[in-house]
Amino acid sequence: MNSKFFITGAGFLITAVIIGVILIQTGAVAAFQSEFLGDESGPYPLVDFLNSTTLVKSQKSGTELGIQHTIEKSDLVLFNVSKIREQILSGEGILVRIDGKLYTMILEEIIVNDEGVNVDTHSYSGYLKECSDRRNIVLTTSERVILARIRLNNEDYIVDSASYENSEGDVYHFEYRSGDVRIEDDPLPAVQDYLAHT
Repeated sequence: MNSKFFITGAGFLITAVIIGVILIQTGAVAAFQSEFLGDESGPYPLVDFLNSTTLVKSQKSGTELGIQHTIEKSDLVLFNVSKIREQILSGEGILVRIDGKLYTMILEEIIVNDEGVNVDTHSYSGYLKECSDRRNIVLTTSERVILARIRLNNEDYIVDSASYENSEGDVYHFEYRSGDVRIEDDPLPAVQDYLAHT
């Protein structure tokens, strides 16, 4: 009778240990995903520089934020610009979630010959590692602002700065797809508009 209890008890103990290991591993995977892949719970901003983008809800109208009236749908975000700049300068790929899908941005600096460009403003061209098109990104950073145009699946994803900042001095940005723009007299800005300029 005691040997049956020992076998049953040992089986229970082994099962409990296995379940414990699985729960610990699941927690470790979740922590890894949270730290390196960003919050997996969503909702995600349209263009999400992982661990550097915060989706914002605002009481202000698009007009108050400097968003063109022809943009019918956009996300309002705050960036950790210094963290994104550090990632770019590291020369490693930058993890970015676009429309809910993960990509790796590969960027190379473009020299802009404009006397009026601030020394802390840098422009880049590049591509998404997972895509066959090797020139589908134009991006500019300054100390507080990021501007970008990403071509993906025959659609442009635009990151632009709003004319508003929060109480800490962080500039709000808005993101939208070319398909979310109502065509009137104002076409999408040319690629040159996303390069460093005065």
